[in-house]
Amino acid sequence: MILWMDKKVPCRMPPFAHHYVGVGGIVINDKNEILLIKENRSVDSRRWKLPGGFVDQNEPISKAVEREV
Repeated sequence: MILWMDKKVPCRMPPFAHHYVGVGGIVINDKNEILLIKENRSVDSRRWKLPGGFVDQNEPISKAVEREV
């Protein structure tokens, strides 16, 4: 419940509360090599990153990391 006090400025509160939780994992093998990925839908195909993504609803964070890796 909110009460927007400034009548001169339109209320900027979102109509509903929301958030996203993201995870990332780092994998290092016996040769000290790090697993990096390139995304298919990346704006810049030259960028490498650690595997990661969003946590699904009711999914434990540890399982989300495993799934994304």
